[in-house]
Amino acid sequence: STAAYDWSQTIEDVEISVKLATTVTAKAQILVDYGKGTSLRVDVDGRPLVLIPKLFARISPDQSTWSFDDDRLVITLEKAQERDWTALEL
Repeated sequence: STAAYDWSQTIEDVEISVKLATTVTAKAQILVDYGKGTSLRVDVDGRPLVLIPKLFARISPDQSTWSFDDDRLVITLEKAQERDWTALEL
């Protein structure tokens, strides 16, 4: 991953907060791809910003969401199983 990000979790979901450049002003500039529920990729203006090829555990892409405001992108990943993750990626 090239971006600076922080993450936190509850038993049900994982929240990832990514710092964005000030040039990001529209949702259309951002692409968030959950893969098949095992990976995470974030592109901004067609360039990879976050690339996690293998998440610690499976997520439910349909239940996962993202939003941004000012210079932060917040991604909420819904865990497929309620459990603690010891890391964000394997």
